[in-house]
Amino acid sequence: MPENELAALIAQLESVYADEHPVLDGILAYGSEAVEPLIAQLQDNDEYGVRTDACVLLGKIGDPLAIPALFEALFDWDIRHVRPQAQIALANFGRPALEYVLARLDGGDTRTTTACIYMLLAFAGPDAISALIRLAASPVFEIRLRAAEALCRLGECQYLDLLADVLETDDGVLAHFAIHAIHQLVEKSHCLAEVDSRVAPILNNIREPNSGEAASPMRQVFQQTAIRILEARERS
Repeated sequence: MPENELAALIAQLESVYADEHPVLDGILAYGSEAVEPLIAQLQDNDEYGVRTDACVLLGKIGDPLAIPALFEALFDWDIRHVRPQAQIALANFGRPALEYVLARLDGGDTRTTTACIYMLLAFAGPDAISALIRLAASPVFEIRLRAAEALCRLGECQYLDLLADVLETDDGVLAHFAIHAIHQLVEKSHCLAEVDSRVAPILNNIREPNSGEAASPMRQVFQQTAIRILEARERS
């Protein structure tokens, strides 16, 4: 009988909107017993609202059995509701989800690896950061780009060496992310010493245009950003 009651509650996810919290709370009360029925809804229900609720509930229940299904939900066609909730739910699992994501990095296609990168950004611990640094050296441009972007968004001083290396390459898109990340980092006073020792010489080279050579629009943006960074450093 309780199984029928759980099925009835899950069925209400499609029809209850304004007063849906009692339904969600009722499903949560079943704990791990609700995991498999919720996974089925996440995988098969055509209503994005139901799939979104399934992600939320699976994240709150916290049974690792749900991790593979939540990872697949990162590819759901609904990018505004289901995907973000799947990411939040996976992050709630902590280490078990991180280990699953790290395992999916090996031998994955670009699409899978990109999804892993966004999850590594959500975890942000030492293992996640090591994986991102490795991915930033990938021969696949899109993976390299997403990994560098993720490292930039983490915004900590220990990534300055990597960002400086990116600035010295010919990869203009990655350099775009790197210089703006450095701009954010330099506003944190505890990063100024690292900027002085590793990045300032590169920024000085960027700031000074090559004599007799017109700067490209991208180069002009780099120069302006380099000037702002160096001026902020000098004011400190």
